[in-house]
Amino acid sequence: KNGKVFFLSAKAETILERLKDEIDKRPLLQKKDPYLAIEEILSARRKAYARHHHAIVTDDITPEQVADKISGLVVFS
Repeated sequence: KNGKVFFLSAKAETILERLKDEIDKRPLLQKKDPYLAIEEILSARRKAYARHHHAIVTDDITPEQVADKISGLVVFS
């Protein structure tokens, strides 16, 4: 009820690059074309992903920068 939802988005190309060494551990990506599998997953989840309070595009930033952006948006009471 009182929490905030942060959507960390990335393009399919970025996701594939980040997961390239783990595809064998990701059953949903164990397809002939893992890129297409990622595109299909993103498309199927689009409505659920749209229900967020804040969105952060993570394609060109580090995990530390993501954390900084989140901490800048969080208000502690």
